[in-house]
Amino acid sequence: MRGDVVSNIDTVRKHVLLLIDEGHSQRTIGEAAKIPSATVDNILRRSTWVTDRTFAAIMSVEIRPPWETPGVVLKPRNKIPGTGTVRRLRALVRMGYSILEIAEAVKLNEVYLRVLIKSPQPLVTVSTAIRVREFYRQALIREPKGKFRERTRRWAESNGWTGPGGWDDIDRDARPARDGDLGVLIDYVEENPGLTATEIHRSIVANFGMPVGLAHRLIKEALDLREIVKLRRQRTVRVYVANWKEGDQDGEGRNEVREAAVSG
Repeated sequence: MRGDVVSNIDTVRKHVLLLIDEGHSQRTIGEAAKIPSATVDNILRRSTWVTDRTFAAIMSVEIRPPWETPGVVLKPRNKIPGTGTVRRLRALVRMGYSILEIAEAVKLNEVYLRVLIKSPQPLVTVSTAIRVREFYRQALIREPKGKFRERTRRWAESNGWTGPGGWDDIDRDARPARDGDLGVLIDYVEENPGLTATEIHRSIVANFGMPVGLAHRLIKEALDLREIVKLRRQRTVRVYVANWKEGDQDGEGRNEVREAAVSG
C-alpha cells in the first residue's frame, strides 16, 4: 500500500518552489526531506498527488538557504543566490571596513569584492557566502581598525548602503526596515503625495538638514527599491509611494500606482 494520498499537490509544489527560490536544488530538497530527488522532480513536473508521508517530509523543510538547512551537504563551489552576501558586504563598508580589509579577512580577491558589492542580482559560491557571513558576525562586536574608516563610511553613505541595523532579516527582507534617513524620505512622500521629485529633494534638505548629495541618493535608492515611483505628467515628474509588496512581479506595483494616480 502506498499510504494515504494527499490530493492537493499545489501546496507541496509551492513549498518546493519557495525552497528553490532560496537557492535549493532538487537534490538538496531531497536530502533535507530524506526522500529521493526524483520524487521532488515528479512533484514539480508530473505528479497530481503525493502521499501523506512525502507531503509531511517536504513541508517539514523550513524555508531557508540550503547552507542553513539540516541534512543538506553542499560543495564549496556550489552557486547560490548572493543577496545576503552583498548586503553584508555593504553593511560592513557602512560600518567602516574597507574592501581591502574585508578581502584580507575573508581571503578573497579585492577586485572581485568590488564587483560583487555592486551586483544587483548576484550568485556566489557557498564558500564565499560562509566566509562573508562569519566575518560579518565577528565584525558586529568590534570596531574596524583601518585608517580610512570615515572615508569608507562616506563611500557607503554616498551609495545609499544600509548598515546592519537597517535590516530585520538581512537574507530574506525584500527591502530595508523603514527607519533612518530612507524611512524619513518615504514617510515624507506618503504624507505629501504628488510632490515633484525636485520639491521633495528641496524639502528634505531644508526641513531635515540632509546634505544635498544624500537627499539625491536617498531618492535614487527608494526608486531602486521600488518604495516610490516617478510618474511623468506632461513635463513635470511627480513622485508617489509605490504600492509594491513582496511577491509582485516587476512592474505590477508601478502599474497599480499609475492607475491610482491617473484616476485620483
